[in-house]
Amino acid sequence: MGTGCISRSGSWVGWAVLGGLALAGCGGGGGGGGPKSSFSFTLPSGTAVEGGAPLSLGVVLHTSEAALPADVQVDVVDAATGTASSGGDYSVFAPVTLVFPAGSVDGATQQVPFSALDDLLVEGTSETVRFTLANAVGAGTSGQRTFTATLTDIHVASLDFASASSVTPDESTAPRNVAVRLDLPPGASLGLAVSARVADAGGGSASPGNDYHSVAATNVSFPREAPMAPRSASPWG
Repeated sequence: MGTGCISRSGSWVGWAVLGGLALAGCGGGGGGGGPKSSFSFTLPSGTAVEGGAPLSLGVVLHTSEAALPADVQVDVVDAATGTASSGGDYSVFAPVTLVFPAGSVDGATQQVPFSALDDLLVEGTSETVRFTLANAVGAGTSGQRTFTATLTDIHVASLDFASASSVTPDESTAPRNVAVRLDLPPGASLGLAVSARVADAGGGSASPGNDYHSVAATNVSFPREAPMAPRSASPWG
């Protein structure tokens, strides 16, 4: 009978020959297998209000060990795949390295603050920022690897008539302007073009075609980045 063990790539392989049969022996004891710890975001998404309180991005440690034998770490980075603009809608987000020290246990959590800037723009819709986990050391990533922050626009524009009524003296044939006014919050500008359709609502005592020329419905529009002061436009000259 012959027996022995040999080492191959850090693992022990044993053999024995008995009566012409080869039997396995010794068993493994080397490296191999994936990391025993990993990271994920605690939630898939959250909401930040422009100029409001910071949003917390939670990162949680998962481990099968009773406690970490050594430090592990991971970076939270801006994936740059959202619809919001870095430096305009939110401050440039440099990667944040989170270190979970030795002794940390399963479920340990750390928070990364994120804030949306008040860009003083009426944008008409919410925007997004996407974050991801990267450069894990001593652990991997699993589960919820991305986080989407939705930035809520706080500025609203409004359109109204510059005057509630007007009078045409002696049934004058001179054209009368009907002015539509754009109102913006103090200091804000338009981040998108806005428009409205102005039409004869009917119901007045005057008759179209007899007392006044029939009025076709007409669009009035205000371009992106309109002046901050109230502005008027007339659909009919």
